[in-house]
Amino acid sequence: MTVIAFLNEHSHQTPDGVSDADAKISVEHFIDVAIQLRKTFPRLALVAAFPLLQVPLGATYSLSHWIAGASRERRSFLLSLANHAPFSKAADLLPNVDVIGYVYFDGAPFDGLELEAIGLADLYESFAISFDLDERWRIPLVPIRSDQINSAGAITRRSAKVLHVCLIEHCETHRESLIGLARSAKEPTQIWKYRADLFPYLRFLPKVEEDLTDIHALALPHVLKWLYQMNDFVYAWRDSGKAIPQYPPHTTDEGETRSRLCWFRDCEGEQCFSWHGRFTPGAGRIHFRLSAPEQKVVIGYIGQKLERRLVR
Repeated sequence: MTVIAFLNEHSHQTPDGVSDADAKISVEHFIDVAIQLRKTFPRLALVAAFPLLQVPLGATYSLSHWIAGASRERRSFLLSLANHAPFSKAADLLPNVDVIGYVYFDGAPFDGLELEAIGLADLYESFAISFDLDERWRIPLVPIRSDQINSAGAITRRSAKVLHVCLIEHCETHRESLIGLARSAKEPTQIWKYRADLFPYLRFLPKVEEDLTDIHALALPHVLKWLYQMNDFVYAWRDSGKAIPQYPPHTTDEGETRSRLCWFRDCEGEQCFSWHGRFTPGAGRIHFRLSAPEQKVVIGYIGQKLERRLVR
């Protein structure tokens, strides 16, 4: 599975007086760090606020300048980071959800600075990466505070620290955490092949295999988290005597009109799968039904919000 590193957009908004020579050295350091990360993540991908070759460093230098003078091997390596990415720039990843989120640097030296890429790294439980031109970004963790505003206007605030790699030694500092990210990342084919072992209290309609292969790389961890939670809730419910299990957070039923889109063919004929969980990016949905005779939850669809009835 592709693992995404989010390029901190502020790290290439360089201090005054940075020469092209300094910028070139910083890119070389950046490539060295990325090569080290690739040892942990064979399918490491880089997402930036700009298309990769347009990323500026200083007033007159950009990655396209570096590419022109780089060795073939290092040039190919940098381009491979972009080729693996499922999105061309960070703005493509901003979630289309009912909650608006803002992430800021918490404390010195950038207190209150709004963070897009680092906020996305936090949202998608990944990590951020920076150029080392500004020494203030040479830190292994970025302290953040985030404000989330729901449709009713209520504000939820939280603080966190985001994994951050700027120097080669940060790869070793975060080694265990980065290995954990790598091990948690599974290919859709593996998830489907081992679904009975991973989710013994869930059953999947056959078409869900195709759904899994179509999921964006950044959505997959969110989908897996929801499926693991549902599996655990069903396990706890089986001997509880309760009519239904607890469902994961943000799980709701469709209204009467939209429920008509949620009928899929199961072994017992057409069944309604109107209950659903949510995931990002986009308006992701996991539609399911409870099968009381089996004491399992049946997953009928994983993908973007249904706009028409599917043949399943």
